[in-house]
Amino acid sequence: SSSVYVSPESASPRRRRAPRKIHFDIRDREQTTEEDTSSQATRCPLVEMAALAVLLLLLLTDRSGGFQQRADFRRRRRRRAVGPSAAEASPSAPPGPADGGPGVPPARVGIIGAGSVALGTASLLGSRGHAPVVYSPSGGGTRERQADGGGLSVRSAGAIEGRFEVGVARSPGDLVRSSGDVLLLALPANGHKRMMELFAPAISERLEGLLDGDARFEVMISSHASLGAVYLMETVRSKLLETHPEEACNNLLGRMRISAWGTTAVTARKTAGDAVNVLTVREAVDFCTVPCTEGTAEDDAASCSALLTRLFGDRFRFRDGGLLAISLSNLNPQNHLGIVLGNMSRMDPAPRPPPVEVGGELRSFPESEPVPWWQGKSITPAVGNLMEALDGERIDIAAALGLELRTIHEHFSWSFHVPMTTPVEGDSAMTRPTTVSEMSQIMHFLG
Repeated sequence: SSSVYVSPESASPRRRRAPRKIHFDIRDREQTTEEDTSSQATRCPLVEMAALAVLLLLLLTDRSGGFQQRADFRRRRRRRAVGPSAAEASPSAPPGPADGGPGVPPARVGIIGAGSVALGTASLLGSRGHAPVVYSPSGGGTRERQADGGGLSVRSAGAIEGRFEVGVARSPGDLVRSSGDVLLLALPANGHKRMMELFAPAISERLEGLLDGDARFEVMISSHASLGAVYLMETVRSKLLETHPEEACNNLLGRMRISAWGTTAVTARKTAGDAVNVLTVREAVDFCTVPCTEGTAEDDAASCSALLTRLFGDRFRFRDGGLLAISLSNLNPQNHLGIVLGNMSRMDPAPRPPPVEVGGELRSFPESEPVPWWQGKSITPAVGNLMEALDGERIDIAAALGLELRTIHEHFSWSFHVPMTTPVEGDSAMTRPTTVSEMSQIMHFLG
């Protein structure tokens, strides 16, 4: 339980309200507000920092007068915890042969990254008959293959089982040339900017080599963070402007299409340099396209959806609201914030204490034993309630911008195949929404 002082002043000077004290008790999911009558409050520094970070984002985003706080979190969770629409309820197609149609050869896909998600995605592509090629930014795990020009024989287990041949590129230019004009960015978000800058020259060169007509160079960002697609587009534009006038630059840039994903197609854990355990293949992934020329948005969405279906199966859903909606659909920042705050002592074990003098002798102590912990199992009811509250703020931000997003409950259900509702204890005819903590426990025990 914590108390945090906030001043919900709008960015507009025309509307201001008196500061309020917000009490949030994560044990019972209740939030109440009252006028600030005292400067004394018991504070939890970590939770306060998280709350202030969210409130700062609110103040920066909301320029129309501030957000109205809701008093009943239980009611909001029940209202939002709804299942997928009937149009989206059909299960996705299982991995199988490439479905591009008669006479359509398997696609070559270049993947920037060689970690867990990259190899898991390569396994998904391989299971559908396609030919992935990876590039490791650090060189770790593929250094020997880069030197001898060979590839990886990836052993995949879990949701996708099999052995798949994956090519290894030696350089950004090598990956772009061998990509079949489909490039997938699949590495942690803190590496996106550097890779976009590193690959911009090779992408620009490839755009110059495309023939006029319907030829396109596809860039897919899995998963999209911040407004990275705009940064990539502008980085490539700047590179093209070095050698082309603006009109020619715009024509060349129009040959590139960027699709931004709200999350990854798979979750995975790398078990060795050439082995990966695919934990789940998501049932639904939201995406949008970033057209480089005006007036092509609808055509881009339709043709990109067809390409994604051919490559990965019927699991991609176009998200209205464009890049801003996709950026706000990425739940990793808020979810892992809640998990870290609630499990800090598990993640950061106590260090070995220094020697002390006891009875005239210097006594040393053994190293502290690390405490094993599992992410899903450690999402206790209190941690789950904090994650739900953070998700409520994300949904509020989106609503203020006129956007409708999937809730954390829908995301967990689509991503990890857990039920949205559970029978009421003592009355099996009644159901209630499954909490985030309960969903996480189900995920943990089902593996």
